[in-house]
Amino acid sequence: MRFPNVKLKRQNVTMLLFTGTILLVPLGIIIPNVLEIRSTAHAIYSQYDFLEERNRLGYDIKKASRDYTEALPRIKELTSLSLPEGDELTFITATESLADKNGVSVTLNLLTDKAVKGKTGQLPFTLRVEGTFANVMGYIGALRTLPMATSINRINIGKKVTSTREQQSVTSNAVAVTMEGFVYRSPVATAN
Repeated sequence: MRFPNVKLKRQNVTMLLFTGTILLVPLGIIIPNVLEIRSTAHAIYSQYDFLEERNRLGYDIKKASRDYTEALPRIKELTSLSLPEGDELTFITATESLADKNGVSVTLNLLTDKAVKGKTGQLPFTLRVEGTFANVMGYIGALRTLPMATSINRINIGKKVTSTREQQSVTSNAVAVTMEGFVYRSPVATAN
């Protein structure tokens, strides 16, 4: 088998070398440089993101310090709105007396195991209120008059269901409300 007699002209060889060079330059030089530039840009962006985060944290610390400085003269007022640690009975008594005034029954569950001892913070609670709709709404509105600051995070309202062994009956005009929240608590001041 014999190859046909192919004569390559000098011009064709030059064109072939030129085309090869055009293809190899982007592959060998430009593409690695583009990848390096992309890597550098990513590193610069990461540094920028890091500096922005530090700047934001610094701003948050300055804002917290400024807020603390503004609140410092009013610390006695703020402390009077919190429940002293170990004085949970005051909160229980206040919620029960509001219940008596509004004609509802309450079940209060203080989650003292979730509160941190010796620190200012929150004392979580779950409160179940049962009664007529009007009385329950009056009670919920009266919670604002408690002598300590409270916050309600979740509230569920439904018909009151009473269960017996044979069947469950629904009282038509009674509602049951379950609230989850917390009361602000401050540590007891100790004399040094």
